[in-house]
Amino acid sequence: MKRTTTKTPSMPTLKPTLQLTAALTLSVWLAGCAVTSERPPAGEHSAPVPAHYAGWFSSGPEANTDGSDWQTINLAQERIEEGRLDEAIAYLRPLMARYVPPAFYEMAKLYEQGLGVEQDYTEAARLYGEAINKPSSTRGHASLNLARLYREGRGVERNDVLAYHLLWQAKEANLDRTAESELANLLSKGGEDVEADPQLARQLYEQAASQGNEQALLALAQAYAPDGWLKEDATQSMSYAQRYATRLETSASQGDVGAMLQLASLYSPEGLLGDRSDQRIQWLQQAAQLGDQEAQARAGQALINAGEYRLGISVLEKPARRGNVEAMTYLGQALLAPENDVYPQASSDAERWLSRAIEADSNDARLILGRALIEGRAGLDDLPRGIDLLEHAARNGDSLALAQLGALLMDDARVERQPAIAADYLKRGHELGHPWATQQLGAAYLEGRGVARDPTQGQQLLLEAAEQGQTGALRLLGEAYLSGEALPLQPERGQALLTQAAQAGDITAMTILGEAYLNGSLEGDSSQGIRLISQAAEQGDGYAMVLLGRAYREGNGVTRDLYEARRWLTQAQAAGHSSAASALVYVQRDLGAEGDIDALIAAAQDGHPSAMANLGRAYLDGEGVNRDQAQAEHWLEQAYQADHAGAGALLGRLYLDRGESERGLAYLETAVSRGHAGARQDLGEAYLTGSQPNRM
Repeated sequence: MKRTTTKTPSMPTLKPTLQLTAALTLSVWLAGCAVTSERPPAGEHSAPVPAHYAGWFSSGPEANTDGSDWQTINLAQERIEEGRLDEAIAYLRPLMARYVPPAFYEMAKLYEQGLGVEQDYTEAARLYGEAINKPSSTRGHASLNLARLYREGRGVERNDVLAYHLLWQAKEANLDRTAESELANLLSKGGEDVEADPQLARQLYEQAASQGNEQALLALAQAYAPDGWLKEDATQSMSYAQRYATRLETSASQGDVGAMLQLASLYSPEGLLGDRSDQRIQWLQQAAQLGDQEAQARAGQALINAGEYRLGISVLEKPARRGNVEAMTYLGQALLAPENDVYPQASSDAERWLSRAIEADSNDARLILGRALIEGRAGLDDLPRGIDLLEHAARNGDSLALAQLGALLMDDARVERQPAIAADYLKRGHELGHPWATQQLGAAYLEGRGVARDPTQGQQLLLEAAEQGQTGALRLLGEAYLSGEALPLQPERGQALLTQAAQAGDITAMTILGEAYLNGSLEGDSSQGIRLISQAAEQGDGYAMVLLGRAYREGNGVTRDLYEARRWLTQAQAAGHSSAASALVYVQRDLGAEGDIDALIAAAQDGHPSAMANLGRAYLDGEGVNRDQAQAEHWLEQAYQADHAGAGALLGRLYLDRGESERGLAYLETAVSRGHAGARQDLGEAYLTGSQPNRM
């Protein structure tokens, strides 16, 4: 297809059968010069340019900009660099009145950055549009900047189709900027009404990378890494990552703190160049040593994230003392972390720094301190104040504060539950785009808490939250499909969603899925259930510990092992799971029945009737313990009071043998009423032999 400069062609989207031909055409086009007479086949990836915007892509003679105009433009640029913005604007306005496109472009940048005028993305977008309405030397630059606004939805409604065409136009201009990388970014995964084309994206990135574009080098390194959008290739990923690091090192050597911090992230545990703490700490320390408060704040936080708590805190203290709000917030947050319990006044210092940041109107500090006060973290405990701080942050539009308040008022037993108010918080948090709020709101619609029950809406919101990385949303959906209560019963779909959540590290999903395999709700090997439950238990899930303890007691999916059952149930009890204690008593009873007298004593002391009866019998017979008539009668009486029929029968015979026939018969009669067959026989013999007392 010919690339012309007269119009933007309206091409239909290619059918799948034409994709191979299209790919070959694109390969040929990209292999040639950056600007050719061949128009990139835009119709293959998106709809045509909307008619209303056709002027932005029209051809024809360039707008008349003479030497005098350029001299004025240059003067305006000089004033901008000098910070004399009012003078710069005074130069630009007359040129705009005469429709000189470069003047619109320069003014648009001022509005986008908020220089000399109040920041206004809508006005910036309008001015960029004016700048490209006629061909000029700045059309490509303005197209690139306007494309970014449409991609991000800043000042304009997000429109990937317009962004796509604007980026092609910017690429044509051969700007030596980032048009190729921006276009590749859009095509790597596609956008709304823009089809993905990973191979074309790769070629565009490679074209930009060949010119040393850092964005392209990083994108290709990530694309070839595990979970990237290209076929995994460790060698390619490492090669591009090293080239990217070389570019960053050049910038870092010139004092670029941002480059230093990016280099540190490359050597993090998840970094593209592997976990190398020596390199990571080196770059973070260099960033901190520059003395810039912002740099120190960022470096201090990064050091803490890297596990260097003491060093990170010492770095943060310097800018915090000089009043840097970001540093105060980071420092307060770090002092609340469990790792900093070595500091004797960590909690009070954390509260002090966060309070100072709050006085400087830091919403982040309100959120951090508010959550700590609500959760009782690091010894801080002031629920009313914590709620007040979160409500203040919520009024300022903090989406996480809204999500936290929603969770608190929906489920937390420490406050009066107010589902309708909680749902309102969650709706606002969802509208602001917080995925946790979206997840909770979806669950509320599934269950009808605070909102009218609407499973369809709940499902839609949970899917949306899952797409934003909330594994809990996958779990909730999977559980709903597995139970068939809130949503129609679909075990296979539930299994798939729970598996996905478990693979993403959701411990509760592991437990739910493992239990389903063990109890037969899902078809599968019980050993698969044991593997999942064991994994969750080892990561601290109390209910998983209970399930594992029960499995070892019953021999379900594992070889029966009462001592292993006791170990897991004891851990579950220590973790505070409510059902662990009763399950542990049964294990202790079973161990006692097998001769473990300590386990039997423990079960009896925990109030298990059979264990108390067995312990009484052990003291009576001297099995595993010294004979002790008083202890025997004590434990048998405890079991009898707990409605244990056998204990009543044993006490009845005991007292009959002792000659206390009235007391003995009373125990036997009670045992008979509880269904004890042996007691019935003993009672009958007692009456036959005249052991019964005289009835007057």
